[in-house]
Amino acid sequence: MALSLRPAASAPARRRAAFLTRAEIVAAAAVVLEREGYDALNMRAVAAELRVQAAALYRHVASRAELDDLLFDHLMADCTPQLQGLDWRVDVAAIADAWRSRLLARRDATRIALGQVSVGPNLAPLMDAALDALGRSGLGDADIVEAYQAWVIFVHGFASAEASHRDLAARPQGEGLRIAPLRPEWAKAYPALWRLADAISAPAGFEAPFAFGLDALIAGIERRLAASRPAR
Repeated sequence: MALSLRPAASAPARRRAAFLTRAEIVAAAAVVLEREGYDALNMRAVAAELRVQAAALYRHVASRAELDDLLFDHLMADCTPQLQGLDWRVDVAAIADAWRSRLLARRDATRIALGQVSVGPNLAPLMDAALDALGRSGLGDADIVEAYQAWVIFVHGFASAEASHRDLAARPQGEGLRIAPLRPEWAKAYPALWRLADAISAPAGFEAPFAFGLDALIAGIERRLAASRPAR
């Protein structure tokens, strides 16, 4: 005798809500984000994904801001790369590559503002690895903090620009990437811009600029270290 399976949606919403967990809510938010994008992500959409009333979510997540916080940490799970710990420069670059790659691999991850993200269990090991690598350069604690903040802003900001560029390029006939030509009278007023206009408006390749930016950050740390050493 065959037994028919009753779909999960048939369970009363109140009964389903009683067994909700915060982890389920965050996982559902990640599904909504990937499928519909950040603009469609809200408590109602997550509740619909879980087949519960939106009010049930607030027993576990206090606000949309907290949901973003938890979601960002969820998206960064297992992002920390394996490091050899031999050269701080190599490790700083490896962590930056892993962070950037993860942000680009998750739809609209860069839309979650860093200013409202706190340290969670998935983000903590990534942050610790970055701080440790910077510390192995020889910087003092105050300089480690400054270097880390500059590094995070660079990586997250770069990934955000790259993600935006991809979205524009995906539009019909790349219409989002069209740049109006410069006015001819600008040739004398802005000679550097005029000379390089075609190059900077060409289809963007992101690997070389990202590597250049990381090299510049590392060179800045090395200059800071050299300046802090006592003269012989």
